[in-house]
Amino acid sequence: TVVAIEIALETQIYQLAISEGFPYAQGEFKYSHFFRNTSDEFKFKVCDALVAVLAQNNVRYLVSHAKIDKKKLGPLMPVFGSPSNAIQHLAHININNYLAGSAETHVVQMIVDLGISESFRPVYDIYASALRSIPMIKARGIQDDQITITNYQRLPRPVFLDSKDSRVLQFSDLLIGLLLSRELGNITPFKAALIGRLAPIMHNVQVFSVEWNRDGA
Repeated sequence: TVVAIEIALETQIYQLAISEGFPYAQGEFKYSHFFRNTSDEFKFKVCDALVAVLAQNNVRYLVSHAKIDKKKLGPLMPVFGSPSNAIQHLAHININNYLAGSAETHVVQMIVDLGISESFRPVYDIYASALRSIPMIKARGIQDDQITITNYQRLPRPVFLDSKDSRVLQFSDLLIGLLLSRELGNITPFKAALIGRLAPIMHNVQVFSVEWNRDGA
């Protein structure tokens, strides 16, 4: 269960901190703050321990992002407005597309970081508003095959969670940050070493990238 995984991750962090003489604190870790003020060796040990828990529990990750060359934004501007709005809409299309497969056989609950960045809030707003409208259009006789969100009955409303209260969510931030850094070519030797330590779970990580107008069409 999720609770058991949270306990296992917390236990690994606590035990390593005690054994290494690190003054343990319950503060969250994330991509931009991965056990700062500790040695790289300690960081690698923690990463290995967390990855081992996730591998043992067969935790799956789906990472999806959209990108676009700013020089190619022209045709989208009249429809979506600002560049940030355009990329948010592209990301939303990507999310719905890749949730469809998982929702065929499972209930997919979206967990939203309570401290969601304002730059990403439009993606949540678009997704939530689409789900919000389904009961209304169903009440008016619209059939399922006319609804663009596939398997919507297995997509309950998103819930909010403070990342400080979830090691799974914190690890997600680390994973997404490292993969995005690799995608953008911003890899340092330290980041490359951390990515290498993700190997035991990478078979459970699906990365989908959409590049709009990649071929100049």
